[in-house]
Amino acid sequence: MKKINVYFIGECIIIVLLLAVIGLLISDRGTMSDGRIAQAQETAAQEQGAENYEVVVENDDKALGLRKITEVILGGATSEAGNDIVASEEEQELVMAPEIEEYSSVLDGKKIVVFGDSIWNDSRGEDGVSEQLMAMTGSTVYNCAIGGTSAALVGNNPDDIREWDNQSFNGMVYVANNVVSARQVMGDTEAYEVIEQVDFNAVDYILVSYGLNDFFSEVPVYPEAYYDINSYVGALRNGILHLREHYPQAQIVLVTPTYSQLFESEREYRIGDYVEAMRGVSVEMNTGLADMFHVMGEDADSRIEHLDDGVHLSAEGRTIYAQGIAWYLTEIENAKQQTQ
Repeated sequence: MKKINVYFIGECIIIVLLLAVIGLLISDRGTMSDGRIAQAQETAAQEQGAENYEVVVENDDKALGLRKITEVILGGATSEAGNDIVASEEEQELVMAPEIEEYSSVLDGKKIVVFGDSIWNDSRGEDGVSEQLMAMTGSTVYNCAIGGTSAALVGNNPDDIREWDNQSFNGMVYVANNVVSARQVMGDTEAYEVIEQVDFNAVDYILVSYGLNDFFSEVPVYPEAYYDINSYVGALRNGILHLREHYPQAQIVLVTPTYSQLFESEREYRIGDYVEAMRGVSVEMNTGLADMFHVMGEDADSRIEHLDDGVHLSAEGRTIYAQGIAWYLTEIENAKQQTQ
């Protein structure tokens, strides 16, 4: 009988010890969740994105939205329909246009040049994108956008560069680099009057905002030759290369095309293909990137709400667009200053 009691007592002791160990493990896991797990996840995220993330932001609600937008840019996938870049439900909730009432003063006095199409050229009054961007940030924006223009050269390339008169992205680069005259390329456009005032050696940011007219013109997305300016990607590469050679102090920021509901079912390429391609060029050539495709809404229906005619932005759309650009540039500038 005494022998049985000894065994019984021994088993009880073992059970108590096991319960104590399990309790300690659970307690330690809880502590890990509150501290080391969060730190480990943050470290892993930084290591995973070290090659692609140029902007580092603090972990508040606005910054979380920006980081989520950046994650969609870097990790998004083209849908089966080809006309959108899809994200999880959680990401879609966070890629809505940021509602920012105040901006830091880091862009105050900065000089920003815009090369782009009618998204920027439309409405050059107080409710225009560039005018609202200046009001939000205190920067000076030189709006050199021309409606109807594309990144790629549409048509034939002149044999003699001195005869160039095409208003594509590379035509604007040739003007900026003093290869051809502004009047020859830009004619009597409003952008001509603006670019005459620009000292490109003093410019802080150059925004490159094309894609809708490349889509409408059915420009090939990818080139046969690396710098083929008759393609969307080739034209972006070529223009970025030559701008950097002449103005290395300027931060180049690619601005993705916005949504268009026109011709989506009739084209070889969808607008999402151009967005995806620009994202790839940005990573490849280490430029800034403003994903306005997603800032304008989380899906096709919400993006249409900010369009007047299926292509061009409404008054509300221009405000949201300007907010998105201001947000990206503010974070890029903050990151630059932190590394200096």
